[in-house]
Amino acid sequence: DFLPAQKCGINPAEALNAFIDLRKAIEELQIEEADSSERANLPNRTTVGIALNGTSIDDLIFGGPAHLTGELERGDVILKVNDEDVNPDNVHKALLGPDVPGSTVQVTVKKYAPASSGNPLWFVNSAVSSSKKDIPSSLRDAKNPIKVVTIVRASSAAVLDRKRFMELLTIMKVQAQTRRDASCMSTIDDCAAIFRSMLSDDAARLR
Repeated sequence: DFLPAQKCGINPAEALNAFIDLRKAIEELQIEEADSSERANLPNRTTVGIALNGTSIDDLIFGGPAHLTGELERGDVILKVNDEDVNPDNVHKALLGPDVPGSTVQVTVKKYAPASSGNPLWFVNSAVSSSKKDIPSSLRDAKNPIKVVTIVRASSAAVLDRKRFMELLTIMKVQAQTRRDASCMSTIDDCAAIFRSMLSDDAARLR
């Protein structure tokens, strides 16, 4: 389905060629892709795509279930999972739940409150655009620091693939910048735009 490419203003044939060019460039640079053993050794069938430090969200996997909600961010503190209080000892098990792709989990979080809303670091996210809806929720929700968010668990392998794809794009972009290869950089940007559009469509279907 090339609808995401059309949304980005890219001709479907050009989008396909962009992915083919990217693949060739990856092979030329001998960048290794995640092998089957990495997928086989995943500890769980599903993931919500959250890295935790205690009960605080330390990071979100790009394209993962939590990231796709658009309502969670680094620094948020998980207070409850499915209306049950959690602590550093049980929060992982609570988020995993039945470990079934497509199942849902409801998390209650205390939103991250930065010391200064003038800090520009929140722009450091490849998915951020200039629209108002992309302003971090910590700034939008200053008067309501507690939020309940529903996350749809996804296949760990699928989330790993998304994460690896973005890693490959990043490596490719750095390599292209080093070589000052404008054509390759443009191809990578097109691929990233298509991928973000596809993720946006996925997120919309889950809401």
